[in-house]
Amino acid sequence: MARTLSFPYGDTVIRFHPVYSGRRKTVEIAVEAPGRVIVTAPEGRSDGELIALVSKKAEWITRQLYDMKAVRFQPVARELVSGESLLYLGRNYRLDIGIDETFAKPTVKLDHGVFRIRSRSADPSLLRDCLIAWYREKAATQTTARVRYFSPRLNVTPAGVRIRDQKKRWGSCTPDGTLLFNWRSVMAPSPVLDYIVAHELCHLLETPHSTRFWNLLRAVMPQYESRKQWLKENGVKLDV
Repeated sequence: MARTLSFPYGDTVIRFHPVYSGRRKTVEIAVEAPGRVIVTAPEGRSDGELIALVSKKAEWITRQLYDMKAVRFQPVARELVSGESLLYLGRNYRLDIGIDETFAKPTVKLDHGVFRIRSRSADPSLLRDCLIAWYREKAATQTTARVRYFSPRLNVTPAGVRIRDQKKRWGSCTPDGTLLFNWRSVMAPSPVLDYIVAHELCHLLETPHSTRFWNLLRAVMPQYESRKQWLKENGVKLDV
């Protein structure tokens, strides 16, 4: 059974699982679904040392746990057959799947309002992997562009932008200021994608979801509440 260490933070208790590695020289903190805090550390670090180090990131950990609870991804039943539709930037596009055994790997192209997929096989898992790769590429382009738009409005500069397969959140911010975005976010309408991007940028200025945080977000996006509500109500539809 994995060991658990804990320490008080405000009116709650933060618990984490220490994992030791002889190859590590630094301590790494990760918050994983459904809400586990994993701390990977060099061998020989005492419990007291780890608690002291992790407690310095308590505010960040608390926000990650909060964000994770705010999103409820549920499996979406997709057959991935011709005629079915998928979302991209809030619009539905029909799938057109053509089988051609000469194709080494599947290709995806959004052409005249149709997702055209050409593949050597109709295996849904193969098609799904190809679609996810397409969405990840588009998500990188779209989120980076919106980060560039909103960053000067908040006078912040993130350390970087990366696309991830995050099961329990739309975006997150690492302790060093790198923004991580869920590839599924590019399936949402553009205004909702803007909300996701601006939300994470505001966390570079204010870590917790405090009154100051929401005021910062409202200053650059007065309509953020309706976009936040759309995501809450429709987020489960954004998947392949």
